[in-house]
Amino acid sequence: MTTSTPIQGLAAEFVDWEVAATTVPDERRAVVGAISDVHPTGILTNGDGPVQRRKIEAHGLDDLVDAVVVSIAVGVQKPDSEVFRIAEERLPGDEYLYVGDSHEEDIVEARDVDWRAIYVRSDDGTRVSVADVGALDHVLDLG
Repeated sequence: MTTSTPIQGLAAEFVDWEVAATTVPDERRAVVGAISDVHPTGILTNGDGPVQRRKIEAHGLDDLVDAVVVSIAVGVQKPDSEVFRIAEERLPGDEYLYVGDSHEEDIVEARDVDWRAIYVRSDDGTRVSVADVGALDHVLDLG
């Protein structure tokens, strides 16, 4: 029988809080689903492995993607180009399109490693608007 220490309990509570504090707007999930219906799709994220994976699972994104690369789990973080190369190994393809919300961490380096990149941001900093996500339909020819 194992018992958790107060620190382990606090850590688990933090993960629960972190997961509960995140949201994935319906329009983002819809775009990921539409892309994954026609293209291999992955998630490349910075952050702590267990926390990021719990967030991905809690929001049902794990069922929509073919690969997940959590930077800390692989020992290198965006914007380091190596994490993009690791993503290519996990999700082989002829070309890559990266959709990100951080210009410096996502877009600049993705373009530097010859990926196409779309910078999606919102003025209020909290979510992508339907208009921004809707623009992806045209770029990706999702109909």
